[in-house]
Amino acid sequence: MKRIDWHKAVTFCLSLFFAAALAAQGGSGGTKIPTPGGAPPGAASPPAAPGSGLTDRSGGSLSGAGAGAGADTSAGAGADTRTGPGSAAIESFGRWLETSREVSSFFPVRYRLLAAAAPAIEAGAPAEAFHIRLREAAAKSASPETAAEALEADAERWTALARSLGPDWPPAAKSAGFYVSAALAMRNGIGLDAVEAVASWTRSAKASPERAAAALTAAATLRASIAFSPAEAGRAALAVAASRLKVGDFDELALLAERAARSGVTPFLFLAALESTLGSGGKLKDLERRLFP
Repeated sequence: MKRIDWHKAVTFCLSLFFAAALAAQGGSGGTKIPTPGGAPPGAASPPAAPGSGLTDRSGGSLSGAGAGAGADTSAGAGADTRTGPGSAAIESFGRWLETSREVSSFFPVRYRLLAAAAPAIEAGAPAEAFHIRLREAAAKSASPETAAEALEADAERWTALARSLGPDWPPAAKSAGFYVSAALAMRNGIGLDAVEAVASWTRSAKASPERAAAALTAAATLRASIAFSPAEAGRAALAVAASRLKVGDFDELALLAERAARSGVTPFLFLAALESTLGSGGKLKDLERRLFP
């Protein structure tokens, strides 16, 4: 197989990215980066995966409030777990796409994947987050088109998140897990402003990124359980993160929300009880008594 000069490939992808950004500013309506070997832009999105839990566009579902918080962030072949500006991590990611057997099924869309990842990694998103997402997609036997669409969407989220959070948080060793969990929450209706609020509280309280990630996943699960609006889900995420609940208790919140919804408790009343109870240091039993006197 002919080897690729990754320095030239990365330079080419980045030049196309910045050219597209300039064109969009000039009123072109967001020009897509050309993607050799990939499916044409604008192809229809795949249907959501069947089953319960939070939907995952790369071909599966994720259940439970703590899911994703403990994602495997061990470095893959040639992976950089955290990067600043520069092309080293992008070149490493490109080599991994070309040589890794884990994701060999996505070889036909490798240029498209690289072009999607480059601006996010340049902005400060951890390259390992892309490795994790593609491993997940490969494990679920996602098609190259489905994997590319899912990664492109996450890359946009991670670019915005990296620009918002800056280079100093989360710590490098825990960054990829947080980014993956944040993207899952955002795919399921949690807004960037809510992620920013939880991250800000976590930093000021010196709490762990794992707790922040689990709180975001819990809020997304609550939104599915009791039909929270995005704004309500964001408030719930902050209340859960700042509470005295253990991360292991977050799953039970979703079960309590489902019970409340079946009993006719409105999202407004559930959120009021949640914020009041957890905000005063209460536990799940206290919330249950408040909802079901």
